[in-house]
Amino acid sequence: MAVSSKIQRNREFRRATIIASARNYFARAGLSGTTRGLAKEIGCSQAMFYQYFKNSEDLVQAVFDDAFSASVYEKLSRIEATDPDILRREVKAVLVEYCRNVTDEDCIRLMFHASLSGYTEPYQIQKAAVREKILEPICHLMRLEAGYGELKDVPISDVELEMAWRPFGGVIFNMIRLHVFKVPLKLPLDDIISNTVDQHLEGWYQCWPAPVEPS
Repeated sequence: MAVSSKIQRNREFRRATIIASARNYFARAGLSGTTRGLAKEIGCSQAMFYQYFKNSEDLVQAVFDDAFSASVYEKLSRIEATDPDILRREVKAVLVEYCRNVTDEDCIRLMFHASLSGYTEPYQIQKAAVREKILEPICHLMRLEAGYGELKDVPISDVELEMAWRPFGGVIFNMIRLHVFKVPLKLPLDDIISNTVDQHLEGWYQCWPAPVEPS
């Protein structure tokens, strides 16, 4: 059993190492970069990739999952506060952490490469996960904060989802400005993230739309 566990840990470590290397490689070379080029860069055989991934598309999806998924999914699901001040602090902490996770240079370049190459499937998969695990829970929490109750049987509206998306868009634009267009930021990144989240949260608290029950 101990030997089997060690083999499994080694396998997981090697897979994570390949994903980390591929993330950096695709961010620089674009998603058209080949597994042959990646293998040469990290000093392994191309065949080794297929011990861990079904094909190159599976590897690219794993890279996107690693780049854009975060521990915030679980943290957001654990928020149970009903006190408004505590709720605000906890929601802000989750938003700030997620923004930090998706704003490093590799993440921004991966998004750009995927968009420019028309290779949007990994992004669409992540978008669905972000909606389910981040945006919709935020909407339910904001309903509580606005005094509407969770109303989990009432579908989240498009207006609510768009409001929940906005802080991410604001932060990501600043990262595109920095990493793609090479325009220096005038404030530290943490300040930009914190200020952006604060501005949106304050707006949410004042004008979160009333849920509309299906007729």
